[in-house]
Amino acid sequence: FPVTIGSVFSGGYYDLPPMIGWWLWPLLHVSAHPLWLRLWNLLVPLLIAFGLYEWLRESADRAFARRAALLYLLWPLPFLAVFSFPDVPLTFFSFFSALLFCRGVRSDPRKSRMEMVASGALWGAAFLSKYFAVFLLPAFLIWA
Repeated sequence: FPVTIGSVFSGGYYDLPPMIGWWLWPLLHVSAHPLWLRLWNLLVPLLIAFGLYEWLRESADRAFARRAALLYLLWPLPFLAVFSFPDVPLTFFSFFSALLFCRGVRSDPRKSRMEMVASGALWGAAFLSKYFAVFLLPAFLIWA
């Protein structure tokens, strides 16, 4: 099949940041079927809903957390990402970066150091998935 983005592991690509190719690279070694290549697009909203549930469960009751996660899953916007692959890693890494940042701010300062480092690493991965993620940094700085 023709060489597509992700078929050759690279530090960057002509029209996209490198994370898109890095996500596609292991998938292309299994199959080039479109459904298989869009697998992450279907799994990321489920992972975010689970992360939302776990996050809200700490500060609210389980019923509220369950309803919020279900509302997120019933909202059609996350699943429309099937049509726009570059936004899926951005959404995934941005959400979990913000989640770990919030947990780091709320937790004990001795424990929060690793959460803040992980949040920064995930923010860096979001930046490598779409350069638009640079606008997440001022939100973290304003919060801090």
